[in-house]
Amino acid sequence: MVNTRTSGLAVPERTLLQLQRDLIASQMRFDWPRVHVNRPNEDSRGMENGGELCYQSSVLQTFMHAPPFLRWIGTHHTVANPCEVEDCLKCYIKQLADDYWGETDPTDNPVSSEDDPGSIANMSVSHGFFESGEQDDAVLFYTWLLDQLYEQPP
Repeated sequence: MVNTRTSGLAVPERTLLQLQRDLIASQMRFDWPRVHVNRPNEDSRGMENGGELCYQSSVLQTFMHAPPFLRWIGTHHTVANPCEVEDCLKCYIKQLADDYWGETDPTDNPVSSEDDPGSIANMSVSHGFFESGEQDDAVLFYTWLLDQLYEQPP
């Protein structure tokens, strides 16, 4: 544990991991990225449930409303830094963000399950973590998603 003091006041002790996370959080921007300029309004679109994917849709919609995540995923696969990973989860999620906020589809209709959520679902099944056509737990999908994003190269 690290005990930090400022101005003579004791600050609760923090672990090195907490201090590292504080440093990362201090560098994040929490304002909305300007990704939805083509849409007639800025309301979220939602996602159609393509059958037994509601646990995935709920997690993915949460990420679509987290400005730091949208900023981070927006830096993946750019002209200056193209992605060369086949079936890249980050590419699928970036495409989902573009579809969700209207970068490629300027309508306000929900994102269809035939769009990228289907690709993400196929990827989760192909890795053997989930079974096709089965309902599952959102927390398990969230954990799987974070693990996959962490394991893939930046």
